[in-house]
Amino acid sequence: MRETIIFTILLILAITLSGEKIAEMDNLGRPEKIAIDGETLYILEDAFVYMYSLKDYRLLKRFGKKGNGPGELNPIPNYKLQMEVDKSNILLNSRSKIVLFTKKGEFLKEKRLPFIALQVISMDTNFALTKSVFNENECNSIGLFFFNNELKHNKTVYCRHYPHYKRSGRIDMLPHLIFIRKYEGRIYSFDQNGDFAINVYNSSGELLHTIKTGYKKKKVTRTFIDKTWEWARKDIRLRSLSEEMRRLAYFPDYFPVMKNFVVDDKKIYVHTYEMKMGVYKSRFIIIDFNGKILKKIYLPGADINTIEFSPYTFKKGKYFYLFENPETEKIELHVENIW
Repeated sequence: MRETIIFTILLILAITLSGEKIAEMDNLGRPEKIAIDGETLYILEDAFVYMYSLKDYRLLKRFGKKGNGPGELNPIPNYKLQMEVDKSNILLNSRSKIVLFTKKGEFLKEKRLPFIALQVISMDTNFALTKSVFNENECNSIGLFFFNNELKHNKTVYCRHYPHYKRSGRIDMLPHLIFIRKYEGRIYSFDQNGDFAINVYNSSGELLHTIKTGYKKKKVTRTFIDKTWEWARKDIRLRSLSEEMRRLAYFPDYFPVMKNFVVDDKKIYVHTYEMKMGVYKSRFIIIDFNGKILKKIYLPGADINTIEFSPYTFKKGKYFYLFENPETEKIELHVENIW
């Protein structure tokens, strides 16, 4: 009994000192994305969005439908749906479809896409999106584009090629994607293929400025490679890869400068590839809009494995992330103060 009381006191003390608050989130199995708007937490899992109250973590509503019909989306194993929560609506996109809902989860409209969409963000009178183009006789290309509300091409903002796997004979094990984020009506774009440069565009796709820092690419370590292969051997999505495909896989000499980023409260939270493997913490660099580094911090729960990142976000100086407790097998919401 005495040991139990001491353990409980130490646990409470540890939570208090770390600034971490924990709540169980019912109904979730494998959450993929989270977003916060006001007092509501939105969680994407498969083709469904769960709305929770941030006051008492109560489930408010679940909406969305899996399939190929009107208002439905059909995720595939290697491509998770994307979710953007805006002031007026919620946008979900698959590789070939956009579905818009109200903030209350009511279906508004949908658009089918004649290309492979990676991310789609709704602007005032248009869409900013990243998409990839595949051509058997040429290189793959990936870029940032602006389309009008009828999904007619308005402007190519940025585009680059990357080698066709069959022609290059090699498969890079690290992703080199283009990420876009929306903040206060502007688009923040980062290309994992380059150095640390976040381009900021207005709603028409005009470049306003570029945010740079002195943060350099880090070398890929042997520990990282071993951990990645350990994960790849167990991941069900990769078991079907032929031995020939596995032999083509390689790791570059350097990591991309960032794995992900979140823009909030006039700050950019940069998720790097640096990890403390023993304690499973990932390094974040927090910068202002001039590129000044404000803080460097290791945070838990940011990575599913060495390649994929977990559902998390930052809001008003707090770090929100979802974690599956291995003992209870319940999904927990962890909240940690950054400032």
